[in-house]
Amino acid sequence: MRAGIRDYWLLNLGDGVIEVHRNPQRSADAPPAWRYGAVERYGSQDRVAPLARPDRFIVVQDLLP
Repeated sequence: MRAGIRDYWLLNLGDGVIEVHRNPQRSADAPPAWRYGAVERYGSQDRVAPLARPDRFIVVQDLLP
């Protein structure tokens, strides 16, 4: 976890979901030698919380246009 980013969220407008990438791991086949071991997709009716504030849920629909 070189940069210290434990999770990042990608707002996928084409599919209407948020893709949450977590669990950074070393990887010999993914430049620059890091990848995220877990990727979850959340639809418009789902709720998700960032690792930094697990008590604060966000409804995905609130982030979509």
